[in-house]
Amino acid sequence: MITIQVSVSKGWLHKEGGFSFPEKYYFDPYFRWEQDRKADRFLNNLFPDLPIYNMESNLVQAPYFNPHQILIGGIQPNMIIGMSLGAKLICPDDRDADIDEKPCETLKSVNELPSPKDILNREIIKLFDMQIEQIYEDRPDLRPIPPFFWDSSGRATIHGLLTTAQKLFGEKVFLMMFENSQEFKKILKWITDVYILLIEHYAALADILITSVHIGECSAAMVSGTQFSDAVLEQTNRLAKVCQAVRMHSCGFSDHLLESFSKINRLSIIDTGSNTSVAKIRRIFGRDFMINIAPPLEIFNLNTEDNAVEDWLEKTLRDNKEGPLQIEFHIEASYSLEKCLQVFNSIGISKNRHNKPFLMTFSSKW
Repeated sequence: MITIQVSVSKGWLHKEGGFSFPEKYYFDPYFRWEQDRKADRFLNNLFPDLPIYNMESNLVQAPYFNPHQILIGGIQPNMIIGMSLGAKLICPDDRDADIDEKPCETLKSVNELPSPKDILNREIIKLFDMQIEQIYEDRPDLRPIPPFFWDSSGRATIHGLLTTAQKLFGEKVFLMMFENSQEFKKILKWITDVYILLIEHYAALADILITSVHIGECSAAMVSGTQFSDAVLEQTNRLAKVCQAVRMHSCGFSDHLLESFSKINRLSIIDTGSNTSVAKIRRIFGRDFMINIAPPLEIFNLNTEDNAVEDWLEKTLRDNKEGPLQIEFHIEASYSLEKCLQVFNSIGISKNRHNKPFLMTFSSKW
C-alpha cells in the first residue's frame, strides 16, 4: 500500500493564514488547542479533498489524531531536555520555537550533569505534570497528549541521541567521538536514561501504552555508518527494548547509514529523504518493510523544472517495488505551493469530496 500525508509549517500558516505562535502557544494548552482547531478549519477549507494537515512535521500519525486531543508540552523533545537544564524557549511569531543556548556547552564532564531522576523535579516538567492533571479535572471531554507523544497511538517521540547531544553540548560532541569516546558514550547513556525516564513518566501520567518510538536522528547524516554503529547503536537499542518498535528518522542523505540502521533492534520504519535510495532500502530490508520518504526540498522551488516532481515520483515508485511506502512532507513558507500540489496531481489517487481522508491511498501508474 502507498499512502501520502502532508503537513504545513508554522511559517506557512503565518504567511498564508496570519497565525502567530507566541510563548502562550507552547505553555497554555487551552490556547494552543483553540488555535490549532482554527488552523485545522483553515486548512480544511483550502484543501478539502487532500490530506494536508496542521501537524508537527513527520511526528503525528493522522489516523490517531482527533480534535478532542489537547497537546501538553508540544515542544520538540531535545528542547524540553534543554529547558530542564536551564535553557529558555524562544518563540518567534512566524516560525518554529528554539532554545536560546546549548546548556551543556561549557561542561567538562558528564559528572556535572544532574541525575536523570532529578529531571523530574525541574520546573518545566512539573508544569507539564500539573497541566495534565488539571485537564483531567476541568475538561474530561478532552484527551491530554503529554510531552514526548504527539497523538494517541502510543508512539513516543524523541530526538536521536547524537542529535540531542549536539543540541545540548554543541558541535564539540563530534570531536569527542574521536578524542574521548568513553566520555561521549557516557553522555549518550545519560541522554538515553533521561528519555526513558520521561517517556515512562508521561505514559503513566496520561495512561498511554507505549507501542513504539520515533527517533529523530537529524544529525546522523554527518557521521559514517561505522561511527554510528560504534558510538550510537548501543544506546539506541536500549530505547528499542523499552519502546517495542523503532521508527528511525534521518534528515539528510542516508545511504551510508542504512547498513548500520539494519542493526537497530525492532526497527519497523525508516523515515528519510534527501534522495536516500529507496532501492537500497528495499535491498537491505526487503519488500515488506515500511518506508516513509520525503521528496528532496529542491523539487519544491518555484524555478525547478516542471517535470522534477514527476521524475522524482517515477523513480521513487519504481525503486519501491510495490512495497509499503508513505510519502510525506512539510510545506514551508518558501516552497512553491503549486509544486507541492503537483505531487498529488502526478499520482493516480481517488479523491473523496465528502470526507477528507486521513491518509490518501493511491496506485502507482509507473
